[in-house]
Amino acid sequence: MSGETAVDPQAALSAASQLTAAGEALLASWLRLRARIDDLNGQQAWGGDQVGKQFNDHYMLGSPPPAPNLLDVGEGLIRAVAGLGTQVTEGVRGVLDIDELTAQWFGEK
Repeated sequence: MSGETAVDPQAALSAASQLTAAGEALLASWLRLRARIDDLNGQQAWGGDQVGKQFNDHYMLGSPPPAPNLLDVGEGLIRAVAGLGTQVTEGVRGVLDIDELTAQWFGEK
């Protein structure tokens, strides 16, 4: 490694802003989709007969319940992706703050 990393702060902040917007759009889409899936699951479209009840036992119940657990895990992943832009922004700003402080302490290079 060279010991130096050069990043255009404005370009990095612009990219982070775009990543934030994409993450927010992804999360909004997911929340709409999740609400629809939850609604459909609540209607138990598979029926209330013996076969439907057996399906429900294996689809919606259990420890952890497979369908709700998969949706929760997926939502956790999407929320993590949705937060990446903010984390990149904080990282870039943190590096800029450290650079400014270092310049104050030791002078410009």
